[in-house]
Amino acid sequence: MKRIDFKKILWYFNLRSERGTNIKVLRDWKAAFFCLIFLFFLFSAADFYIFWSYSAKKTGFSGRSATSSEEMVRVDQKSLNDVLEKLNMKEQEFKKTLSSPGIKDPSL
Repeated sequence: MKRIDFKKILWYFNLRSERGTNIKVLRDWKAAFFCLIFLFFLFSAADFYIFWSYSAKKTGFSGRSATSSEEMVRVDQKSLNDVLEKLNMKEQEFKKTLSSPGIKDPSL
């Protein structure tokens, strides 16, 4: 079984260590840092591309949904409010007719 000398590993991470190992610690840290930055940007670009392609498939550029063949229609806020107001008025009229007493002819 091979033994690991942890002191050598710790000396490598010590920035002030010059033990004659010809390891330039600052250079190695810079290389590791720039590799991590490069990987970060690479993964960010991949995530952005996946998100963009998923959202493009979901809504499509033509305004069609991916799950249905119907074209999507946009409705402005004013017309939507008008429709909701008319529905509320019809609902109130229906409630009024239910609450008002009705006269029925028992002979019918």
